[in-house]
Amino acid sequence: MRRLLKWLWRIPLILIGLVIVVGIASFFYLQGSVPDYDDSVRVANINAPVQIIRDARAVPHIFAASEDDAAFALGYVHAQDRLWQMDMQRRVGQGRLAELIGASALPIDRFMRTIGAYRLAEASFDRLDPDMQASLNAYADGVNAYVDQHSGAWPPEFYALWYAFEPWQPADTLVWGRLLDIQLSNNWSAELARAAMDEILPADQVDMLIPPGPGETVTLADVLETGIPGGDMRRLLAAMPPPLGPGRASNQWVVDGEHTETGAPMLANDPHLSLEAPSIWYLARIETPGLKLVGATIPGVPVLILGHNGHIAWGFTTAYTDAQDLFLERIDPDDPGRYLTPDGSMPFDSREEIIQVRMGDDVSITIRETRHGPVISDIDEEAAAAAGEGYVMALAATGFVEDDIIATSMYGMNRAPDAASFVTALEDWISPQQNVAFADSDGTIGFVTAGHIPDRGGRTGYRPVEGWTGDNDWQGMIAFDDMPQTLNPADGIIINANNASVGADYPYFLGFDNIGDDRAIRIEQMLDPVDRDGPLALGDNETFQADALSLPAQRLTPLLLDAVAQDARADDVIGLLAEWDHRMDRDRPEPLIYSAWMRELTRGLFAPRLGELFEGYWGLHPTQVAEILTSRPDWCDDPSSDATETCDDQVRSALDRALDWITERHGEDPSAWRWGDEHFAAFPHQLFSRIPGVSALVDLAIPTDGSEYTVNRAGTRIANPANPFVDSHGPGFRAVYDLSNLDNSLFSMAPGQSGNPFSPHYGDLRESWRDVELFPIAGDPEELRRTGLGTTTLRPAE
Repeated sequence: MRRLLKWLWRIPLILIGLVIVVGIASFFYLQGSVPDYDDSVRVANINAPVQIIRDARAVPHIFAASEDDAAFALGYVHAQDRLWQMDMQRRVGQGRLAELIGASALPIDRFMRTIGAYRLAEASFDRLDPDMQASLNAYADGVNAYVDQHSGAWPPEFYALWYAFEPWQPADTLVWGRLLDIQLSNNWSAELARAAMDEILPADQVDMLIPPGPGETVTLADVLETGIPGGDMRRLLAAMPPPLGPGRASNQWVVDGEHTETGAPMLANDPHLSLEAPSIWYLARIETPGLKLVGATIPGVPVLILGHNGHIAWGFTTAYTDAQDLFLERIDPDDPGRYLTPDGSMPFDSREEIIQVRMGDDVSITIRETRHGPVISDIDEEAAAAAGEGYVMALAATGFVEDDIIATSMYGMNRAPDAASFVTALEDWISPQQNVAFADSDGTIGFVTAGHIPDRGGRTGYRPVEGWTGDNDWQGMIAFDDMPQTLNPADGIIINANNASVGADYPYFLGFDNIGDDRAIRIEQMLDPVDRDGPLALGDNETFQADALSLPAQRLTPLLLDAVAQDARADDVIGLLAEWDHRMDRDRPEPLIYSAWMRELTRGLFAPRLGELFEGYWGLHPTQVAEILTSRPDWCDDPSSDATETCDDQVRSALDRALDWITERHGEDPSAWRWGDEHFAAFPHQLFSRIPGVSALVDLAIPTDGSEYTVNRAGTRIANPANPFVDSHGPGFRAVYDLSNLDNSLFSMAPGQSGNPFSPHYGDLRESWRDVELFPIAGDPEELRRTGLGTTTLRPAE
């Protein structure tokens, strides 16, 4: 018995030992998932050897004898470094996430199936020109060649979810454009939010919260026929799946050679998207006898998205145009399989699809479309009920067409030898709508808002409209030549930071969801020749991209301080803010005090009126706050309270709550508080950051400067109760282009080139990115071999 007890006591120790041994073995096995950058591989489907030289930052420099071989090699390196990211991207587009993670992914899968993103991508392949089709096929061959020849461990995510990679297809690439369109052109959700607010607030209050376009004063009740039974826009808004990504923003400016040190144009661009690990961006250099491409690619796509081609450089900012409308459709009362149109009753276009669910039963869904677009209120029973009995909600979008051939447009842009041919390539761009700035080596600079925008015949797309009358139908698209564009402006400077690209005299409605002028104004201030010592130098652009001055803080801080000048508790805080230079520096306390104060003030001003809608609206909203404090004091009175609150009351109460919050987290001494303690770029991993215990192993957090409203933009989600000021959205890619010699152009991205947490290049670029220290992507092949990480040679199979 004693011997048995002795062995029983040893069993837990043996099990613990086995777990440790298995863990260590797994760790070393998964180390083998990191690709070897110094290799020679025989592969099918290339015509000549390809050299892939990795520089010290793991950026691939691809030297190929033909463009198709270069596309093959790009697919190969994307698969080396980002295979799981590519697979997840296409699965989102296919509506197949539930196959991997279970029923929690059903809302996203239902939505993606409903809008038919992957079906449209498959159909668009046949509409591409033969050269683009050949490039897509070559790229897919490169991805699959890496998978076929790979003999080590796979990226760890495949083991965590226990599934295998499926062969890559051209449609897997083309669905990327659909996903980007959904993320960057989500005006429909703003329409729904306005309609939801209309149900609980007077029109003038809705227009204060979300300012309308010129002359737009109607409410949802004015637009729709009266007596709609049961329609509930708040309920429908709540039933929609969360957006694929947070808000979108970007900066770009171009300066002609008259104002630069080199006598040639300079262009700077930093697009703002989710800060994740891995990044959406992947740096690469591609050279063939007739083609040179340098800049940012997206894994899964065989074109250069942002960069230069040796002749012309370009950048993007989101245009914030309105390319979508929600149409409330009336079901035919005599036949529920049909709906009403101006020409009578029409049948829904319907199809059935099956969604496989991991550890659950398959789900069958019926997808319906009207003449306007897919019926999004069909995504679940809650959404269907919210649309109202006898009605459905359809989504019209310019990108929901089979001939959306963004790939052809990008292919032409990549090969444009000058500004004129570059603009011609933009004519094929349908969605997402982008402001495109460009400069060529001949000295031309320009700007085009690219993409299809509906001509609404004088109507604005502010709120959902009825679909059965035909009065709100689109009248075609605004002609490309009528879209905003400029070439070689007289002042030699082009700036866009998501501000409106046209004035009030523009004859068409483009939208009114622009996110303000503050960043554009600040860029204009810095570029003003009067304020500079001489012409623009290349390094000045880096300095401007790093600028953390907040113009809203300049305007609002005096208004806030006026209300609390006699507050004894806040003497130290008042002193700090009174001397503050309004720069959102990570090592200072003032940005944290200001941001926490504004967070609490917006809670006090807006939550009582918005109720359940407040969390979706919650932001710092400096324009609205300034208007309330200076000219709309009625907003400061809480309608749910019997007392009458003044704006001074609201400001003081907000400061008290903000100081309580900061003190609880960072102690009593304001001089010891730091913006960077709360404001840091986390770069969460799409899978592992969601797993307790594992998340710490992939933590890449780094304190950052900036805010939502600075040129060095750092978007936050202030509704997040745990971490309201985490830097979750910003310039994951930056570039500065020198058109006097494009090899001098500079780049940065974060957190690293590799998507594999076991790779030393998973997060190695985040510190230089944070400090806005850009680097070139250039060099002679022999020099790159001496200083780089290795060379992979792809050789044709024997």
